[in-house]
Amino acid sequence: LASTAVAIESPLAALEALPTAALAAPARRLTLLHHSEGPVWIPPKPMEAQIQCLRLHEAGCGAILQQNVCLGSRDGRSVNQAQGLGIHGEPCVWCGGHPCTTGGTDLCMPYDVLMYGLGTNFTRYAAAELHHQVAQCRDGSPLPGMLAAPPTLPPPLPPQYNPHWWASPRPTDYEMKC
Repeated sequence: LASTAVAIESPLAALEALPTAALAAPARRLTLLHHSEGPVWIPPKPMEAQIQCLRLHEAGCGAILQQNVCLGSRDGRSVNQAQGLGIHGEPCVWCGGHPCTTGGTDLCMPYDVLMYGLGTNFTRYAAAELHHQVAQCRDGSPLPGMLAAPPTLPPPLPPQYNPHWWASPRPTDYEMKC
């Protein structure tokens, strides 16, 4: 089996319900039917009704370079799954304008591939978990992305007027010793 779906109240109970062989196999993953459960940093996967307004991006989420396009799209590639991970129809996830994975260049990835592909599709996450934004709809329209706060810069230094900017400083007595 490429994945195991379990409808259980908590992640711990789901792990206990799986046979030991399913837990030991690295290529397998646990999909909880209640998407709000799971590791704390993984944003919940929107339900089907929450992604109906998103357009299918035929080139796939990974080809998207703009936040607003990513957050208004689902992966539209023809392949349904790869290595047990959903691709076609998956909501796109924006990685805050940074590559989603170490060594990768994708700024936007399909939900299943990004959230559950560690160890099969890539070895490390690159974007900080707080940057992940999942495409979804509200009232029939895509939700806009949250803009990251601009960096805080120190105030500029006041200009200093030097009427003799062209003249070299006078050498010290030490520098003039022969």
